[in-house]
Amino acid sequence: MSNNSASEVKKGLSSFDFFTIGFGAIVGVGWALSLNNWMANSGGPIPAAIGYLMVLVILTPVALCYCELTPMLPVAGGGAAFAYRAFGETASIISGWAAFGAFIFMLPWEAIYVTDVLSMTIPGEDTTVGDKIIEYESSRYGQQRLVAFSNWPTTDPFVYPADITAHFLKCATVDVEHIRTTDAFIAGQFASYHVYPYYPD
Repeated sequence: MSNNSASEVKKGLSSFDFFTIGFGAIVGVGWALSLNNWMANSGGPIPAAIGYLMVLVILTPVALCYCELTPMLPVAGGGAAFAYRAFGETASIISGWAAFGAFIFMLPWEAIYVTDVLSMTIPGEDTTVGDKIIEYESSRYGQQRLVAFSNWPTTDPFVYPADITAHFLKCATVDVEHIRTTDAFIAGQFASYHVYPYYPD
C-alpha cells in the first residue's frame, strides 16, 4: 500500500467472498444444530420466531452503524479502528480486547457441536473404535465376541428442557439407531442406556 493511498484498503476479495467469510465467522453452525433445543425451550416455533425478530430489531442499529462507518473509515481493524478514531487509544484497546474476549468465549459453545457435524458429514465416524476392536480380535485370535455400546443423557438424541440439558451437561447428539453391523460380524451386538440419578452431583 503506497503513501498516496494510505486510507484505502487494497481490494483482493469480491463482495460475495466477504459475505461468505463474515457469515461463516459470525453465524457459525451451532445455531443450526441447536435450533430444536431453542424452540423446545422457548415454547415452540412462534415464541422462538418472536425472539428472533426482537433480536433483529435490537441489532439492526448496530449493523447500520457498521454500514456507515466502514466507507467513512476504510481501514483494517473494525470496531477497534472506529473506536480509536472516535474516542482515542484507550477506548480502542478496550474495544479490541472486548471483541477478542467475545470470540474466545464463543468457541466452546460452537465446539460442542463438532461431533454432531462430523456424525452428519462423515457417517460411521462414531463407530471407528468398535470397528478397530472387532478387526483386531478377528485377525489376531480368529474369534468374535458380542459387542455392546451404551448411550446416556449427555449424548443421547433426545431434546430436553434447558434445566435438564444443563444438569446432564449435554454436549453432543449420538443416535445409536444408526449403528449397524455387517454380515461379516456374526457375534452380534446389543445396546444399553446408562442412567443414574446422582450424576452430576
